[in-house]
Amino acid sequence: GWYFSPMDWRDGDFRTERNAAFVARMQGELRELLTNYGKIDVLWFDWDGHEPMYDQATTYPLVKQLQPEILLTNRLDLGPGNDNRQILSPYADYYTPEQAVGEYDDQRPWESCMTISRRGQWAWGGPQDGVKTFAECMNMLIRCVGGDGNLLLNVGPTPTGEIDPEQAGRLKEMGDWLAKYGESIYGTRGGPFKPGRFGASTRKDRTIYLHVQRWPGETLTLPAIPAKIVRGVALAGGKVTVNQSEESIEVTLPAADRQEIDTVIALELDRPAGDIPPVGAHTASQSLAAGKTATASNVFGRMAEYQPGKAFDDNGQTRWATDSGTTSAWLEVDLGKECAIGGCLIDQAYPELQRVRKFAIEYWQDGTWHTCYRGENLGAVLDASFPPITAQRVRLNITEATDGPTIWEFELYPPRE
Repeated sequence: GWYFSPMDWRDGDFRTERNAAFVARMQGELRELLTNYGKIDVLWFDWDGHEPMYDQATTYPLVKQLQPEILLTNRLDLGPGNDNRQILSPYADYYTPEQAVGEYDDQRPWESCMTISRRGQWAWGGPQDGVKTFAECMNMLIRCVGGDGNLLLNVGPTPTGEIDPEQAGRLKEMGDWLAKYGESIYGTRGGPFKPGRFGASTRKDRTIYLHVQRWPGETLTLPAIPAKIVRGVALAGGKVTVNQSEESIEVTLPAADRQEIDTVIALELDRPAGDIPPVGAHTASQSLAAGKTATASNVFGRMAEYQPGKAFDDNGQTRWATDSGTTSAWLEVDLGKECAIGGCLIDQAYPELQRVRKFAIEYWQDGTWHTCYRGENLGAVLDASFPPITAQRVRLNITEATDGPTIWEFELYPPRE
């Protein structure tokens, strides 16, 4: 396939009264790319955030005429200031969430485009770029496929046309994993259990593949489905126990047999897995902060996908994120009224990076912030209790971080009885 960026900042005709001349040249380039190189499967249009003056009414038909089976992204239809990449016009074939995993959608094709670079660089930016961890890359892959989407994992070549060795190494790690467990990814559809805190699921033929990334305890409990589970098999080995009732499905696997990043369990059914309607596998947290108004000192790229409200949406696959290089930040929630609070749960994204070194839970009272809990080296999940307070505004104040903090969920609870 081709990546094609139609805008040209160096063309004097672009977005002027002579724009038709620019469009003619652009369409000439497309004709060359789609005529001289055999069958092209994908044309990945990009955009620059401004008026889409590409004459879509003639450009799209031209592309389809030259390559009838080609797949097209939606970005030629996005207007100025539009960061909603879920727009899907009649011309485009799929939409393209950027630097974030899309939500479950089995009605419209989608593909998340994300970088292997830790700094979010599309082009290679030198050794300082860094590389996302294996866990981060696998999480992106699993949740994209589990959401019934695709993953475009961007790798920027060096000026000599080579792939950075560290990035190549990460791709090889993913390839090694897929060589073992690829049956749970390749040729599957997402669901029926929608991605949640436990992980995600995929399906193919008469099998559901559970991708358990976080065990909530000894047992993983999932919603009931209209199919009989014949047996459960852990792809990496171990004895799976499945208890199925009209209300739920309970899955257990000895802790010693669980994999660090993703435990894949195949549930073999008595009917096609594709016939089962998708079902949410998430239970409400009962957090006092769920759905409340949130603010933050910093948001990654000022992107809606990482706004502070994502840490209070009761959705374990969305997160608040901050810009690379951020070493301190705060995340605040307004509960709407004063509430009695005695505990919190902080679910940190990618805890293996050990970004948050020092932090405090603070509440607003009498015109100033007071501390009710302090901590260091925030791990995967902090489940903390503290002396009861009464407050309307509460914040997580990160005073020291090695890089941009990012939080899946920040939950607040009443005092325990």
